[in-house]
Amino acid sequence: MAELDLEASVVVDAIDDALVVLNEAGDVLDCNEAFANLVAPDAGDDIGRLEAELESYPSLREQLEQRKEGIVSIEADDDIRYY
Repeated sequence: MAELDLEASVVVDAIDDALVVLNEAGDVLDCNEAFANLVAPDAGDDIGRLEAELESYPSLREQLEQRKEGIVSIEADDDIRYY
């Protein structure tokens, strides 16, 4: 799996909103803490685990793979959140 260079990764980490970077195949290359906490709070820096947890959110995964814009609902902490 390809990785972002250090400078790009620093920029991704500095953004407060949830952000994920994908390659052309739809694989996660990097994400910031806000996105990781949203999808897989216990994954830490483990991109593989984050990818696996992302499968629990099919509507989000579909939008990411198809590079669609739109609102995604995610159930978290017994509440539905919209992103």
